[in-house]
Amino acid sequence: MGGDYRRFVAVALLVPIFVLSACGAPPARSDTSQALPLRNEILSSVNLVGHPELFDTPWDATPDPDGQQIYFTATGQAGSGVFGVPFAGGATRAVAVGDPFVAPRGLAISTDGQQLYVADPEAAGADGRTGRIFVVPAAGGAPAALAGTAGTAPRGLEVVREGGADVLYFSGVDASSGQPAVMKVAVAGTGAVSVIASGAPLKEPVGVAVSKGGVVYVADRLASGNDLGSVFRITGATVESIASNVRLGKPVVGATLTLDESALLVSALAADRDSAQVLLIAVPGLEKGIVNKVIEANTGSGGVHRAHNRNVFAWADSTVGLGRQRGGGASQGGVYALAP
Repeated sequence: MGGDYRRFVAVALLVPIFVLSACGAPPARSDTSQALPLRNEILSSVNLVGHPELFDTPWDATPDPDGQQIYFTATGQAGSGVFGVPFAGGATRAVAVGDPFVAPRGLAISTDGQQLYVADPEAAGADGRTGRIFVVPAAGGAPAALAGTAGTAPRGLEVVREGGADVLYFSGVDASSGQPAVMKVAVAGTGAVSVIASGAPLKEPVGVAVSKGGVVYVADRLASGNDLGSVFRITGATVESIASNVRLGKPVVGATLTLDESALLVSALAADRDSAQVLLIAVPGLEKGIVNKVIEANTGSGGVHRAHNRNVFAWADSTVGLGRQRGGGASQGGVYALAP
């Protein structure tokens, strides 16, 4: 595999470089009977940039298009919402916190970096329908519900450019049928939601990544049964499993492609315990591997996104196990930046 794939693998090591615990956590169970090969020989420096002064339990994180800022969803002292921190590290700021957010989870950013999209599967409006996507100015401001998304219980988000306009792909529930689904909506349109796939084999689709050619990759946390997940590739009307029987992150599963789309990264957990690892799937050959060196100290294995214009990444872990203290209690998570 080429240099871009190796740079991609490095993003899996999104932990502070001073956490040097022993490796060897059992790999996630795959769709074969053989243990997947470790890719632990590939390392990179990373930075813990989101310190828990204002927040704990971060769920998802995304860089801005040029990798200068990181935005993330988390709970905080003043409530749940969206926070920001410089990619190089610095003070964390609240972007939008509190009402109308109830349980903000998935996060994505517009291709021009001006708008953030936040999936809240529990937020309810005057219509009584549960779950919707909110639009928040990246510079800060009041969230507004995105037309057409009420009642979809959204979880994972990704923004792509199609026909000269931003289109938001998201996972959740088809409001018309109640079935688990992957959908898309033009963010500047009328609010008409198009269903990409609905119902079986989907059970709890979360992480979404989309190629420039319109191929959709979905990490489904429960699709294999027995609390095991699958990764699907959706091409047109065809939904095919490209990985199965894996323990994926929860409740937010991260999925992202490298800039050259040579590989897919999916956040996962070890087969027998809550120890973070990353499932690697090469595109298009579908060769698989995992990285668990050092990151096994993390236990949340949450959302991950790539900057739109650069091969840099942001990653959130809800429980990093570093023993940091805040207000007399253990910190619940961290946000990380990687520049290959």
